[in-house]
Amino acid sequence: MNAKTLAEENLKGFRLKNLQKESDLPLRVNQAQRIELPIYFNTPKRKEDIIAHQRLKDKGEKLANTMLNKNSGLQMSYQDSYNRIAAQKRLKDYDILAFACKRAGKSRDEGRAYYSTGVLYDNLGKFKMAIDQYKRFLQVCKAIGDVHGEALAYNCIGVDYMKLGESEPSCYKDAIDFHTRHKEVADVAGKFLAHINLGIIYNATGDHEKSSINHQFALRYAIQMSSVAGQSVAIGNLGKVGGN
Repeated sequence: MNAKTLAEENLKGFRLKNLQKESDLPLRVNQAQRIELPIYFNTPKRKEDIIAHQRLKDKGEKLANTMLNKNSGLQMSYQDSYNRIAAQKRLKDYDILAFACKRAGKSRDEGRAYYSTGVLYDNLGKFKMAIDQYKRFLQVCKAIGDVHGEALAYNCIGVDYMKLGESEPSCYKDAIDFHTRHKEVADVAGKFLAHINLGIIYNATGDHEKSSINHQFALRYAIQMSSVAGQSVAIGNLGKVGGN
């Protein structure tokens, strides 16, 4: 049996020293930073990752004719509808899988099912439902002593509360709580992400002093990991403090 925890390989592989170019960062300045599982864990891809990949692909391609350009909106609408239908089917599959794994005592697979369900709900824009699944994932991680998975759960929950906070400012308090928990259990790379997220939240809530402090901590960790891209993002975020 594989002794590795659900998120261990991902968190061991995510090192700021590997993020030398700005394009290596999953997201940009003044945007929430997520931890992701590597592809071999066979968990769903996030919608924003799929869109980003498609944009890179389209960047080097030219449209064959004007008619294709006119129909592109219809094609994207169809594709989005298809993805939603596919997501709904996968939600049912993961629900059955989580139940079966729980009964069989396969905690790691149960946790992976909850995490995967959370990602699918994120892709559908149902952040509250995603949070419920990530909290189940967190419970499993705590029960089996998976600190890496615990850090991943805190990050996922914190980011979703950030998204909810854009329309429900009271959710920012919960976002701060979970990103703070993430910071407390994370390695250096994880602390960088946690401080970035905390800095963004504090700026959004008008606490510019705490925002600056967190981005400065993020900058220190980026320097510690010799990440040019990380330093660029931290400095960029510092420049956003007090602005939009």
